[in-house]
Amino acid sequence: CESAVDRIQLTLYALHTTPRVGFAQIAQSASSLLPNLSKSLLHTVSTIPSTHQIPLHHDLLRNSLQSILSSLLLITFINSIPQSTPPCPSPPPPQLPSLQNLITTLTESLSEQQQQQQAQDVFRILFYPEEYLFAMCNVVSELTRLCVNRVVQGDYVFVPIARAYVAEVYSGLRLLNLRNDGLRRKVDGVKYDVKRIEEIMYDLTVRKLVEVVPPPAYENEGPREDCEEKRMGMEG
Repeated sequence: CESAVDRIQLTLYALHTTPRVGFAQIAQSASSLLPNLSKSLLHTVSTIPSTHQIPLHHDLLRNSLQSILSSLLLITFINSIPQSTPPCPSPPPPQLPSLQNLITTLTESLSEQQQQQQAQDVFRILFYPEEYLFAMCNVVSELTRLCVNRVVQGDYVFVPIARAYVAEVYSGLRLLNLRNDGLRRKVDGVKYDVKRIEEIMYDLTVRKLVEVVPPPAYENEGPREDCEEKRMGMEG
């Protein structure tokens, strides 16, 4: 299972050195490895005598499970962004698939219907929500590194796209009431990645390398004086 995880991560690592026009090919190559990854994970779980004992062996697979979910989240993000480099007026809305969506993607990579049903039942037990949250934090760190490398290659437009995605993830993580454990510390560390991306975005904006677009809610907003007059008229 670990070797299959390493192969898909090595494939996705090419994002740091490949022009954005090649991102789709990298995502496709990584997706082609999902069937072997699913089979390897099923084979590993099959060594456990009963599905009821899977939680007892969960800690042994924790790192691999987090890496699998991180890879799936990154593939989904890459497939959702524009593959061309010309500037776009505003980033596309971020896509945050749920844990169930990721499990479905993993099981649908299998060709046989019987294997899909078996994988669906096993993966629902195997993948904890905590692993999903860890994976989201890992993707934020990976996108922060990717932003730095994209700027080095002159792909400035990638930064606001990644920034919108990271902001969406961070806003959701902040709503969680976590106990003081490893997950809490991991989530708290996301703010430093967010700060790093904000610093990169600030530098690009100051140098006029990216265009800052107002939020859609303010695009059609009238003058402040008109709003005040309407409010006074309603009160009167």
